[in-house]
Parts: sequence; structure tokens; C-alpha cells
Amino acid sequence: MLKVAFIDDGIMDGINEVPKMIKRYMINESIEIKERGEAEKFYLSHATMCWWIFYEHLESKDICLYDIQILDPVTQSTNLSKLLKALHFCLEEEVNVINMSLGTTDLLNLVSDNILERLHEKGTIMVAAKNNNNLITYPACSPFVVGVMCDYIGELDKNEFCMISTEIGNTDVISHCDFNDIEKKYGIVLKKANSFATPFITATLCNAIVSEGSVQDLGKYLEEKSVSHKEICRIEYIKNSFPEWQNTIDVPIILCKDERIIKNLVDEFRNRGYNCVGLLKGEISHYCPYLWGRELYKTYYNFSEKEIELLVYNSTYPDLMMVHCDGKEMGDEREYDVVLYEEEICEEKQGVSYRKPIDYGILAGKIEDLFA
Repeated sequence: MLKVAFIDDGIMDGINEVPKMIKRYMINESIEIKERGEAEKFYLSHATMCWWIFYEHLESKDICLYDIQILDPVTQSTNLSKLLKALHFCLEEEVNVINMSLGTTDLLNLVSDNILERLHEKGTIMVAAKNNNNLITYPACSPFVVGVMCDYIGELDKNEFCMISTEIGNTDVISHCDFNDIEKKYGIVLKKANSFATPFITATLCNAIVSEGSVQDLGKYLEEKSVSHKEICRIEYIKNSFPEWQNTIDVPIILCKDERIIKNLVDEFRNRGYNCVGLLKGEISHYCPYLWGRELYKTYYNFSEKEIELLVYNSTYPDLMMVHCDGKEMGDEREYDVVLYEEEICEEKQGVSYRKPIDYGILAGKIEDLFA
């Protein structure tokens, strides 16, 4: 029997659309997992609406449901410790599929462990929603998780989804969000939201496991079922998918020719408490939510340099941006605040010099002083 976990604010008691096998838990403030007693019978929770979407699209109802409450039902808040505890519990219980219509955008203070990788290695499929403002979100941004955002623009038809590159804000799937039939059936209103698109994708993957026995290559399966849609990869579509897209960058932009220096300075600034992000020239060989590669955007999606920088800015809301550029790109037409030079300061531009071996604490301090 397929074990499916919903990590959320708890599914409402008293509804008929639940499997015979259901286990209810909650993570308390002491980060202990406890069996959950009867909740308020008529409290329409976020988890209940997500569950109805999942259940309506689930072909085989013969599953074991793990209903794990980590969100406060009133404030809709939680903390990372509760999420990690719930994930470790899923690992212990050998859960097959986990739906997480939640996440955190506080990546600066993210102190995680390798639980997502361990679950992935055990074959657990994890599906998580991107923040509804489409900021980079954990755990949706993890390479071990299927990250989902909804089609805010309405390009996709009902029950369609589009598999995209994880480079687009580390999102794997853009899904339709047309649930009018569910709204009518249950008398509820479901706004277009990433959290509601997520259980549709979770149900789609559960159906694949039941019908095919397993999903050995998750990415390949999603690509095969995905619809092709050119509009979704255009910059205008992406801009319109951000509720608060900004066309100007109002944080310092620091240009540098050396990607190694960028990576080290990003780490230094983040250690100082700044939400610093780096934009590198090529594709990044490893996943990191605050280091972005521009090659894919330029060659495949045909984004301009400015459009790439705006995408990074709107996806991360940084305090400052470190941007790689070649010498030929350092003309006056580039918008930047500081240029890093080796050995000497260029008098014609506002720059900061450095000497090798570099003391990144001193170099970061020089940049910091410019904006004090």
C-alpha cells in the first residue's frame, strides 16, 4: 500500500474523502511528534483544501495517509525544526510520497541537514510548493524535490503541466490551477496559488507509481507527460508570474571578472548576515540557491543580461548582488555600483582593488564601507 504524507496544518476531521488507513500526527513546540487527537470538526484548513485537490485527482484511493501537522492553524506559521522533524519521521516510516504545500524563503538562516538527500536515496518522492510570490523557497528549490509553481497567466489547460528547467528559479513544474469543479463540489474558493497546484502534481505522481509499479526516472516521466509551451519560457510570462515584479534593481551591484572571488565574497557577506547572491557566467555544476548561472538563460531562453539580473533580483530579494563580467562588459552602459580590480583602483570608475592572496574579510569590509 502506498504511503502518502501531507505535511501542513492538519486535515479537517469529519470529512468523507479520506482513506480507511489514516494516521494523524502533530509536531509540538518541543519538536516532539505526537499522535493528534480530534480537531475542530468544521475547521476548513489549508491542508483540507490541498487534500481535496489531491483526492479528486487520485485514481486509486487505496493508500495510507500520514496527516502531519506542523503549521499553527491560526497563524499559519511554523519553523524549520518542525519541518525537519516531520521529514525524519517520514524517513523512519518509509513514506513513499510527501506533499508539502509550504516552505521557507529565509535561506540566509537556513541550517538544514541531509534529510532530503536521504529520503531521495530511499526512493521517496517529495513535491513542494514555491512561495506564492515566487521567491526561491526551501524545500521546493532542492534538487531532491519536485518544485511546483502554478500557471498564474492561464496558458495551460485544465490538468496540464509543463516541465521546465530547474534553472528558472529552481522550479521543476509549472502546473494548471483550474479547480472550478472542486470549488463547486465543496463550496469553497481556491485562488490561483502554488500551494494548490502542488497536490495535483503529487496525485499525478502517485497515479504513475500505482499504474507503473514505480517511477524510476522521475524527471523523464515528468518530461514525457509535460506539454510543450513556448510562452511559458518567455521573459514576459515569467515577469507576469511575479505578483510584485520590479523592473529596477535598487541594491548594490558589484562586478568582478573572477568567479572564484565572487563565490568567496558571497559566502563572506552571507556570514555577515547579508542576503548576498552571485550571478556567474556559465552554468553552475552544483545546486546552490544563492549562486546562479546565466548560460542557460542566454543560449536557450534568449534572455538579455538585464533580464537575467532582474530575474535573480526578483527571485531572491537580495541585499547586494555579485555579478561576473568580462573586461569588455565593463563599459559605462552597464548598471553597477562597484567594480573589483586587481592591484589598483581605476580612477575613472568607482572601484575597489584587491591583492592576492585575498583576505576576503578585508575586501568585504572595503565594499561595506562604500555603502555605510
